[in-house]
Amino acid sequence: MDKDIFRLKGQPLGFIKADIVYDIYGKSLGWVEGLVVYNKAGNFIGKVYQASGNHYILKFILDLQPLPQQPKNIPDLLPGEFEIKPINNIAAIEVPPGYVDGF
Repeated sequence: MDKDIFRLKGQPLGFIKADIVYDIYGKSLGWVEGLVVYNKAGNFIGKVYQASGNHYILKFILDLQPLPQQPKNIPDLLPGEFEIKPINNIAAIEVPPGYVDGF
């Protein structure tokens, strides 16, 4: 699952590579299990959603959260390990009330 990830307002957050979430500079933020996203400390962050062909990590604030996972020491990527590319802002999306950006 190599996908660019955006915030609700359309700003790029980063990308998912091999089920690891990275910011746009290759700093590891967490990991993905299925569609569920955890930060490096093992805390639930949200779920991967697709809308208008783009991907987001969103949390519904009223959902029950999964139990925390064991923390993971995920190394950051070195510049040669990922393609440094400009990711432009996209149009903001509308979501039902209660959804917020995961990160």
